Amino acid sequence: MLDGKSPLLEFPAPKGAANEASRHSPQAEHTLRRRSRGWTGALAIAVLTGLLHLANPAPGRADDPPALVRIQDPFEDISLSKYAAPACGDLDGDGDPDVLVGGQDGDLAYFLNIGSSDRASFEEQTGSNNPLDGEDIGGFSQPATADLDGDLDLDLVIGAQDGSMFYYENIGGVNAPVFIRRLDEANPLDGVDIGDFSAPALADIDGDGDADLFIGAQDGRILFYRNVGTTEAPVFESQTGSDNPLDQVDVGSYAAPILADLDNDGDFDALIGERNGLIRYYENIGTCVTPVFTARSGEEHPLDGEDVGWHSVPALLDIDGDGDWDALVADHLGAITSFENIGDPGTPAMNSFIDEHPLHLVQVLYYSAPAFVDIDGDGDLDCFVGEIFGTVRYYENVGTAIAPEYAERTGAGNPLDLADVVANSIPAFVDIDGDGDFDVFLGNEYGTLTFYENIGTAGQPNFVLRSGQDNPLDPVQVAAYSTPCFVDIDHDGDPDLFVGEGDGAVKFFLNVGTAQDPNFIAKTGPDNPLGQVDVGFYSAPVLADIDGDGDPDAFIGSTDGTVRYYENIGNDTTPDFVERSDSENPLSGQVVGYDAVPALADLDGDGDLDAFIGEYAGKIRYYRNDQFHLNHEPTTVILTTSGVLAGKPVGTTVGTLVAYDPDPGDQHAFSLVAGEGSDDNASFTIDGQTLLTADIFDYDHQYVYRIRVRATDSGGLFVEKTLIIYVIQRHNPLFFLPLLLS
Repeated sequence: MLDGKSPLLEFPAPKGAANEASRHSPQAEHTLRRRSRGWTGALAIAVLTGLLHLANPAPGRADDPPALVRIQDPFEDISLSKYAAPACGDLDGDGDPDVLVGGQDGDLAYFLNIGSSDRASFEEQTGSNNPLDGEDIGGFSQPATADLDGDLDLDLVIGAQDGSMFYYENIGGVNAPVFIRRLDEANPLDGVDIGDFSAPALADIDGDGDADLFIGAQDGRILFYRNVGTTEAPVFESQTGSDNPLDQVDVGSYAAPILADLDNDGDFDALIGERNGLIRYYENIGTCVTPVFTARSGEEHPLDGEDVGWHSVPALLDIDGDGDWDALVADHLGAITSFENIGDPGTPAMNSFIDEHPLHLVQVLYYSAPAFVDIDGDGDLDCFVGEIFGTVRYYENVGTAIAPEYAERTGAGNPLDLADVVANSIPAFVDIDGDGDFDVFLGNEYGTLTFYENIGTAGQPNFVLRSGQDNPLDPVQVAAYSTPCFVDIDHDGDPDLFVGEGDGAVKFFLNVGTAQDPNFIAKTGPDNPLGQVDVGFYSAPVLADIDGDGDPDAFIGSTDGTVRYYENIGNDTTPDFVERSDSENPLSGQVVGYDAVPALADLDGDGDLDAFIGEYAGKIRYYRNDQFHLNHEPTTVILTTSGVLAGKPVGTTVGTLVAYDPDPGDQHAFSLVAGEGSDDNASFTIDGQTLLTADIFDYDHQYVYRIRVRATDSGGLFVEKTLIIYVIQRHNPLFFLPLLLS
């Protein structure tokens, strides 16, 4: 128990945490791992490159390096303190949301958004680049942002383990925040103490132009403090009973609220995290002045059923620049899951942030080991995933060869349901007996290779365990965590074998038999084409024609989360591998955390191999190969700022127009066009990407304007969207702050 308040779950450490001294002693290494963290393991991959032969390279592709583009959750690679607690806001005044993250350590991490307005990308800022560097509130910091002193920059309120509230005033400004902790009377929350684990959220819940305060409590309730002061000088008073609009809420324990207008009806709704890892949703069916909250579930709940494990803490921001609220949800392990809002403006619907990732829903406990193969003979690639407990998950492709969609099959629906290697299954598929169907070998923690022969057919597999002399690889033993990969390296028509291992080297076994009757002989020294490889620990090789020159190259994952690239500068019968780095490595700079294991497959049917990487946390990362480019039409257009002050002169900048386009780097032209929602086009003009006013606006005359904008890409494809602009009174900017920050 953690101070008697919440469970502290124990999880295995990444494999790379092993003692360096164990590297050259597999037996000692194995013993150390089993004692230190119970089940351990490595990852493995398999690649389908035809029936043991390399597919012919596409015309004109020889020597062209693939252009692999990460398909990712923007927080997928970021490591945080346990019990992470995010808060979002534009801290540097560049028009996109940045993120502060508290946690068990009590400090505040700062992640600057260095992406574009239509695709967030976060980079941690440390030292003097973090305006909260060195600040420590003692434990379990939970931040919230709002303008509390009326100077139009974001100040900071932080909850703490002891239930108190810290206040940091921003004296730097909109573009360069400088936070100063205020104490005693200078802290408008001085004296607020809810007992334990305060989780603040700020919102103008009564529409009077200043920020009010909600605090989630350890007992699952939400406390409310109304701001009875002013925009410049807040004074918070506790409200109870019917004066607390969330008084009826009880989520069990560790309530963590965030408020925003999720259904686009002009008032604040509430998402609330809790101990069990779920998110509760309370829709405001009242008004922006008199809120009335009602619990929603099922299709009316944008995050219904989403479970991050333990201690969910939600935050809201616009990740993809489409003008609606997306979500970040942190958990007790320090991971943050991003959810894309794919619903309509008035009906939010959150999906885990997939970015065209066909395997985004795959999650094993630890050490995912993906392998792709057409196991049911329907012409598309299915996916098997090994994991820490030694079993193999099966995901059938129920889509097509160019638009895959995966559904997990269990029990009799999984042809490897009974396969079990005790710890850390690592599948590799190959037609080892030349009968036209795929058999499978499973690597494992112990460094051996378990063989399941397919005695069924190419479309209806039936796997049977073979051992002893019936397993052609029964004699193989490597230094723990065997990671097999089959490829015809000498182009003689039968599969040869490379095996990664815990030592970081790659072993080679040449098939001196035939495609129907294999006979594998270990080769060392100069007879091992990858004998020079040493990635430190836990090598995970995959071989295929990566550069399109007709011979197999190699990606090799390692325990540090990176993937090395070895180009074959020999030929298809006499390989010669040379390591390439930096821009010559298509996966240079990509780090998946720990224990990277690459797999290759053409899942979008464009004739090149895409990359998938298994990793310690049990997910599968996706890197699309963009060497060939087909133009796609833009999908939406947004306005970075949706408000303009009343009385401003003609030619005032409203905001920047941004088009979301599946094609990275595409250029767009913007224009006002007739059609639905174009009622107020005459009141605005467009200069490049900038929307300008063509009138002087009077709030009392009209405060909501609608325009229709077309975004046309470089290939002539376009999308049109109706945008809404709000006229803001000078004395009441905070009411529209969520719109300005989005």
